[in-house]
Amino acid sequence: MKRIPNMITCLRMAAALGFLFVKPLSGAFFCLYGAVGLSDILDGWLARRLKTADRRGAMLDSIADLVVSAALIVVLAHVLPWEKWAVCWICGIAAVRLTSAAVGFVRFRQMVFLHTWSNKATGLLLFALPLLYLWLGFCVAFALACGAASLSALEELALMIRMKNPDRNTRGILWRM
Repeated sequence: MKRIPNMITCLRMAAALGFLFVKPLSGAFFCLYGAVGLSDILDGWLARRLKTADRRGAMLDSIADLVVSAALIVVLAHVLPWEKWAVCWICGIAAVRLTSAAVGFVRFRQMVFLHTWSNKATGLLLFALPLLYLWLGFCVAFALACGAASLSALEELALMIRMKNPDRNTRGILWRM
């Protein structure tokens, strides 16, 4: 029972690779996408419910999120009407995230991925991005997602700089105000 949440996380990574084999934005894509999203919610909920939430599981969850994001970028890169501003904005967010990871590694001698409420809200927006794209169009959907991602990335960097000890489950600066 204790391994079930981590097994679900590993299945999420495997399912994410399935994006490479289905037609982007098709019915099969959205079914797989829904399963990946539900597994992301389920693994954390189950880990807390079974009282098996630990640092290893949190790290595995962050790695799974990275695998899902990478698979989606590879698949959607060929079908979305990318604009230069969106690519630049995404690269800027990635630079802040990498800087945050480097600061955390230098300060705490370990990889620290924070599960702030802002990061969770951003994750939800990113999960909804394909649907937002279909409903609102490229510019609005990406501006919403990139705006949230920018705020959460800057918050995470500020936390990495200010924290005395790594607290992976901190609510975050924005939520304390």
